Amino acid sequence: LYLDEEGGVLRGSLYFTYGDIEVGADNPDPIILIGVGEIRPTIRRDLDEEFEAVKLLRSLGFRLVEPGRFEAEGDAALDFVFSGIASLPKGWEIFGREALKQHRVSRSTISLRVKISAGIDWLDLEAVPMVDGEESSFEELAGALKRRSKYVRLGDGSHALLPEEWLSRLSEAEDIKIENGKARLRNYQAKTAMDFVELASEVAVDNDERWRKLTEGLGSSGAFDAKPPEGLNCSLRPYQVRGLRWLQFLESMDMGGVLADDMGLGKTVQTLALLLSLKERGVTGPTLIVAPTSVVPNWEAEILAHAPGLSFIRYHGVDRGEMKAELATADIVITSYAVMRRDIELLQKIQWNYVVLDEAQAIKNSATLTAKSARKLPARRRLALTGTPLENHLGELWSQFYFLMPELLGSERRFADHYLKPITSGDEEAAHALRAKIRPFILRRLKPEVAPDLPEKVENILYSEFNPAQEELYRSLLLAGRVKIFKAVGESGFSRARSSIL
Repeated sequence: LYLDEEGGVLRGSLYFTYGDIEVGADNPDPIILIGVGEIRPTIRRDLDEEFEAVKLLRSLGFRLVEPGRFEAEGDAALDFVFSGIASLPKGWEIFGREALKQHRVSRSTISLRVKISAGIDWLDLEAVPMVDGEESSFEELAGALKRRSKYVRLGDGSHALLPEEWLSRLSEAEDIKIENGKARLRNYQAKTAMDFVELASEVAVDNDERWRKLTEGLGSSGAFDAKPPEGLNCSLRPYQVRGLRWLQFLESMDMGGVLADDMGLGKTVQTLALLLSLKERGVTGPTLIVAPTSVVPNWEAEILAHAPGLSFIRYHGVDRGEMKAELATADIVITSYAVMRRDIELLQKIQWNYVVLDEAQAIKNSATLTAKSARKLPARRRLALTGTPLENHLGELWSQFYFLMPELLGSERRFADHYLKPITSGDEEAAHALRAKIRPFILRRLKPEVAPDLPEKVENILYSEFNPAQEELYRSLLLAGRVKIFKAVGESGFSRARSSIL
């Protein structure tokens, strides 16, 4: 087999030797005449053996482009050079391998050098693969991951084989944007940076304290030492204190999250405790709380009862236009999903410190006007409250996280390709990867889990008696009903009048 290359394509020309005679695989003659003259010896070719040789080359990644001529490219070409040649049976000879420039593959172990720079709400990531002192680049590595290639190009034009662990753990890096050898990540993408760090043989970190705080917090669902605010007019139960600490950790790192506690466990009071603690720390800026219309009054009552130190505006009703000038000055603005949709042009002009979606399953369908409007709201931080983060399918979870942190799960198409479709098909590895990715950003406690923290159930039976007007109305309706039934029975009989009775 004679090898050469052109334009990134590895080419092979196949010949067979019979004694000292070399016969091209493109020669159609089954019998080869040797020498010159009237009487010449002949060679009867072993066509079955030659056919098996062609089959073997094709099984090793080559495609037959014309009789005796083969081509391979990408990973197939590099696989042939790296391992395919060595797998050929005895009797094969390879020529031209030493002259290859674009298809050289190092057999030395690859290593990774990583540098992390931690900012307020961002991370700069640098990652350089190396083999025997020869460096590649972050761009080359990301390009290989995006192509699903097992090989990365080194600076001298040769290639190195990427370990399987790199390919599985760094798959999330295929979408990150790299400029001048660096990738700017949000804090909530820290797991991607952590994967690089754990695979690296050399690691350098700028602002090590913030990086440590971020990684420890993500690893323990928000290990954050904070106290409930002094102005909170209620005592938080132990699980609510843990919830507040989780919320405060996310806030300190400018990350969003889903507080998905079971109904009745106090998502509202935990949220108010967070907002009150921010005010007591001197953090300014309004918070927009969007809730179903029926829940808006409950937020007002909870603020008045538990966090009276927070000023609020109920931006709802036909006269809400009179409140426009006050929206940016209140601590909290409470509105409904319907008003948010109608007034999105106004609301998106305000820079909110927090946008909180109560009953966040309202945006489970990413294509609805409600979901699109919520995503338009500019906010430094976002929070979703829901007792049912997932009702029908995983796409609902993607929609909520796309509102919170758009780059965490990527585009809807990428989410479908990497998680939705594989998980629907029973891929446990994809399910595990998704759980690991969202675990730091979703806190869900069910009532049985926190039962020791809850008070004993108290049942009070209250009776409500009619006032005179109600009793008079009831009596008149009862009498009219009886007259109608007796009339139906008299005219049609009991059996036929049964529907009237029911």
